Order: sequence, then structure tokens, then C-alpha cells
Amino acid sequence: NWSKGSNSLTFSEDFSNTVWTKGDGTSVTNGFTDPLGGNTAYKVSYNGTGTGPYIFDDANNTSNMRSVWARTVSGTGQIHLTSHSSNSNSLFNLTTEWQRVSAIPTSGAGVANFYLADFRGSTDLTEVLVWGAQIDDGTTLGAYRLTDGGATSNSTVIPNPTIPTKDIF
Repeated sequence: NWSKGSNSLTFSEDFSNTVWTKGDGTSVTNGFTDPLGGNTAYKVSYNGTGTGPYIFDDANNTSNMRSVWARTVSGTGQIHLTSHSSNSNSLFNLTTEWQRVSAIPTSGAGVANFYLADFRGSTDLTEVLVWGAQIDDGTTLGAYRLTDGGATSNSTVIPNPTIPTKDIF
């Protein structure tokens, strides 16, 4: 039941933090139901008028696995998640069901940045719900690790004896 994991992002759930740059025309709103049933998911919206239809973290990381939980607010559509819109492996089909998407960025513009949501190239969506962004140390998708102000490296979790569905760092 012991496991190690990493998350190189400093704020993996607080997308209102200033480490996440919001482009002109993009906004974030908190308080939406996350995949675990809490209210920690964010809605990322693009109003269609700004020149920066994205939100990103200047993670300065080019070769490790990136992931985020995402879903549409309504309907279905495509959007670039985890990487800049120039990376073809970052375009994902979303529905109203939560799914964890992951990719290792390829070469191209903005490859070092973690683009949480990039609306460029998406003709269907102007808002998505996101939760639990992660950059794993390595090329394999690992279990999600929360960060709140600092990256976590080789964290060890054990099952919580009083709440079986939760872990303890």
C-alpha cells in the first residue's frame, strides 16, 4: 500500500494563483464539483474577444508526463489540454464526464509551459471544468499528488486507517 509519486507543479488545484497566467479574455471561477465530489474544480472560460485564449503555468518542463482532470460544462467538444495548441498530442475530446487526460509535449511553441486549457484550435468549446493538474517526474502517468505552494517529490502515501478512501502523506 506504499507508493511514491511526484508533482512538479507548485499549485495543482488552485488555478486562481498567480503562477497560472491567464491570457486576455480567459477567466477562472472556483467552486465546481470535482471528480471526488468536493467543490474544488475550476471553470476556465474564454469570452471570445481576447488575444490570449489560454491559461498556463511557466513550468519550464519539456519531457515529463503531464495530466489534468477535465470535462465540459455542457455538450461535447475538443480542446487543447496540458500543452500549447501547436502540440498535436494535446487535443482531447471532452464530454460532461470527468476524464484524466495526459500527454508528453512534443517540440513546438510553448513546449516548456503547462497549458491547462488552450482554446486556440477549438471551435466547439469556450469553457471547461478542470481539476488536479500534474507533471510527473518521468514519462509514466502516476497517481495524482496534490500540491499547494510547493512541488512534491517522491512522496510516500499510506492508507488512512480511519478513512479508508483517503491516504496520508
